[in-house]
Amino acid sequence: MLFDVRVRPTEEEWLEGLHRSGLRRAGKGRLIVQTVAMVIVGAVALAAFFLDGMKEPMSAIIAAAAFLVIPVMWLGPEQQMRAMAKTAAEEGSTVHLWLFEDGFDFGEEVTAAYYAYDAVHYAFPTDATLPTLVLRTKSDEVIVIPKRELTDEQWGTLLRLTKQETL
Repeated sequence: MLFDVRVRPTEEEWLEGLHRSGLRRAGKGRLIVQTVAMVIVGAVALAAFFLDGMKEPMSAIIAAAAFLVIPVMWLGPEQQMRAMAKTAAEEGSTVHLWLFEDGFDFGEEVTAAYYAYDAVHYAFPTDATLPTLVLRTKSDEVIVIPKRELTDEQWGTLLRLTKQETL
């Protein structure tokens, strides 16, 4: 074993990690396309409602539903991530991380089936104000490792093993 460390990310670091982890599948481009589609559906349904002399309320209901989905698409996942980050920070989620030359493990104890470095998605923040390494396993477990919790030597080793550039 190269080293083991216990890290306790803050709420801000958890949130940053969740954003960078790629767990949210819909990017801004997809959200924009979905929003345009909902606006078109809503506009067509609303136009049908008025052109039909406001006799059939189902068109108005479809229009209202389409317009109500838009803010949920944009705000729902963000609120969920904020709640997850807050819960993780409030529970004092401490991540125990073990680093080996050929992989890593985390949790309560080292297991025989630890993760190989090349089988994990890595993400770094683009600004150096919150230097954090985010690991996401194939089973979508997210591990947030703040630089402030590691020595310079440990951070350098972690960067070397994950084949990342220095921050």
